[in-house]
Amino acid sequence: MLSDKSVIITGGGRGIGKAIALECAKHHANVIILARTQSQINDTLSEIHEKTGQDAQGYSVDVSSYSALKDFYEKVKHQNIFGVVCAAAIHGPIGPLETTDVKDWTHAIEVNLFGTMYMVHLFTPLMKKRKEGRFILFSGGGQGAFENFSAYVSSKGAIWRFCETVAKELAPFNIYMNAIAPGAVNTALLDNVFKVGKEKVGEEYFQKSIQQKESGGIPVHIPAKAALYLLSDQSKGLYGKTISAVWDKYQDFKDLKKISESSIFTYKRVVDFDGGTQPKD
Repeated sequence: MLSDKSVIITGGGRGIGKAIALECAKHHANVIILARTQSQINDTLSEIHEKTGQDAQGYSVDVSSYSALKDFYEKVKHQNIFGVVCAAAIHGPIGPLETTDVKDWTHAIEVNLFGTMYMVHLFTPLMKKRKEGRFILFSGGGQGAFENFSAYVSSKGAIWRFCETVAKELAPFNIYMNAIAPGAVNTALLDNVFKVGKEKVGEEYFQKSIQQKESGGIPVHIPAKAALYLLSDQSKGLYGKTISAVWDKYQDFKDLKKISESSIFTYKRVVDFDGGTQPKD
């Protein structure tokens, strides 16, 4: 499916990014992962080799640094880059906004939003030259209010609009951008909730997190399969959408052009067209 194609995955050292890297390797992609922690990179590369027999590449890069990503780009730009998966993310500070550190809050935006934008900015010219490409973003958590997680939610809400907007710019060039809402996967982000405690995250969400931890959460291969679909020929022509890895039957999508040009699977304001100002019962 992905033979002779290179796929870059940020956040590839753990969690969803790691699962996507493994899935791509199983389908014969040339996998290139980015992560901050070298030991996680080494573990992912070893697991890819053990499970697929393939050798992947790994780079320790801070995605919030444009200069660091530019250096990385120079190292890989000749490798037939077909897909870029932006899975790197952090929660940022947790708690009521006025109690958070402004620098930490800003850093979450730099990692989650700017890091994604930097990757798209750098690799779009290569894809235009190849006359094809795919960008996969992650927007889970950005679709509604999520108290005490304002940095994370703000960054992910921005990803929704970024995806819808930039996808329209890229589609005429056979470059298709979509986002994934992965569902409640047990990752390091969940571990962070328990680390900071219910005093900061709030009692309700803390209890939900306990339930998620005990149930095992959404298996990590579920969003990985969604990413594989968006990298495949089956999704060619689909753009600007946020796909729920858990709920959307994307394998059954027909007439991708019509779906792409519609408002389905987008972030929109619900308006009462009869002029009323009160919610319906």
